[in-house]
Amino acid sequence: MEAGTRHNRVRQPLHLIRPIVILVIIIALLIVGFGPARPAIVEGVNLARDRFATKSTVSPVTWTASSSYSATNGPKMAVDGGANTFWAPQKSANLGRGEWVQMDFNPPIGRLLQISIANGESQQIAAYKAGGRIGILTVTVKDQSGNSTDKTINLTDTQIIQQFSVTGNNIASIRFTIVDPISANDDKPIAMNEINFYQDNSRQPGR
Repeated sequence: MEAGTRHNRVRQPLHLIRPIVILVIIIALLIVGFGPARPAIVEGVNLARDRFATKSTVSPVTWTASSSYSATNGPKMAVDGGANTFWAPQKSANLGRGEWVQMDFNPPIGRLLQISIANGESQQIAAYKAGGRIGILTVTVKDQSGNSTDKTINLTDTQIIQQFSVTGNNIASIRFTIVDPISANDDKPIAMNEINFYQDNSRQPGR
């Protein structure tokens, strides 16, 4: 080309292309984050917060059961803090299968982190071995909007308190349904000694 001439075509400056590409990427991430991937992202954030949470126990305000073995073995006995008191369902042909105990919370638990269960009639070994125990439970966790999730728990055959990760937000009720008993017969109750519930102190209902 002769000196003093120039191309008619004008190149797009790179400093304008880069912000456009970044903007497109941000929009795409927002679409994914508020679309199908949102539940997984929210759960990931919850699990990360759970690792550093300060836990405390929380008590139910009401308790109900499908049935009780006797007047002294009602559902309240599963959350009374006693090492020798227990809830057990009435005698039945199914040896307790399908029977349940439920705890309700008001206000709801902002963030449920964990539950602990002491199986059997007592936390004393002799009394524990003499009674019926629970082998498998279904734990149904329901939030204040009515949404529920189930988790199957396999209990070890021991009188020692066992801990399980059971999580959820704004939990209004938790039901424990007997799936399979241990050492069961019609002459002894299928018992649950004690249940404790643990919450994240930093998260109030609705957060």
